[in-house]
Amino acid sequence: MLQVSWKNLVQPKCQGGMGFRDLHLFNQAMLARQAWRLLIFPDSLCAKLLKAKYYPNSRLLDTAFPRNASNTWRAIEYGFALLKKGIIWRVGNGKNIRIWRDNWVPRDYYLKPVTRRRRSRLKWVSDIIDEECAEWKTEVLHEHFDPVDVEEILKIKLSIERTEDIIAWHFERTGVFSVKSAYKLALNLRTLGANTSGSKFQNRSRLWNYIWKADVPPKVRIFAWRLAKNALPTNENKKARHILETSTCAICGFEAETAFHVVVSCPHARDLFEAMRTEWPVPDTKQLHLSGPDWLLLLLDRLPAAYQAPLLLGLAFG
Repeated sequence: MLQVSWKNLVQPKCQGGMGFRDLHLFNQAMLARQAWRLLIFPDSLCAKLLKAKYYPNSRLLDTAFPRNASNTWRAIEYGFALLKKGIIWRVGNGKNIRIWRDNWVPRDYYLKPVTRRRRSRLKWVSDIIDEECAEWKTEVLHEHFDPVDVEEILKIKLSIERTEDIIAWHFERTGVFSVKSAYKLALNLRTLGANTSGSKFQNRSRLWNYIWKADVPPKVRIFAWRLAKNALPTNENKKARHILETSTCAICGFEAETAFHVVVSCPHARDLFEAMRTEWPVPDTKQLHLSGPDWLLLLLDRLPAAYQAPLLLGLAFG
């Protein structure tokens, strides 16, 4: 088996990986839990001790971490960097939430207003809430915020009881932090940081599910994953790694032995598909064509569900 980068292997299966755990990001998620405990339980002995030493006159969310801090505090700082990307203020009366600095706009990842800050006296969320009727000041919103922010802010339901603002974990419905959701957030942020658009991200998740949810043995799914990732030990890949001098197929001797050639275009593979077609609903050879690096995923997307499992079996045992 050809080597696949570790960054690919630790990606979730729905994103083209094998679902192995990235210990680096998992450690950060575990440390984020410690930072969460300091935030939620400020009266604990540990929280009081660290507050007295590192942020006696400020909130934890506003703390500037010193360079000469202890190893314990540096570890919390490392986890806190992830925590700050997932915590959100649940709006009550809005008196503790700063409009431009705090996370309070519920959406996928960026939880602050995307509106560029202009000269404005607005500082607290309470400034854009009509306290008498517990509704947003619509005119003020349209005056100071971009439409994309106005749309999201108006979705936030305000409490008539004027409750206090509370901090919650955005990526759990309960609002309580979990290491699992924090680890998933860290993975997604790294993927999005690689210039992956949201629509493409979701579309590829759907495509990879055709392989991992197929009704075939596990070894067939793994083979299909290797085929889709071009991780088979074909002559072309061996030549690219200077293992062989030629990439010609050793069976037919006509073409370069690529992954597509091995499972589809080689005469041996075509004969196998013809034999399988008498018993199973295998797609016609004309439907099996190379359409780019994601040819297998796109092919599975076009085929009816009844054809997907037989196709993967034919590709694996060809």
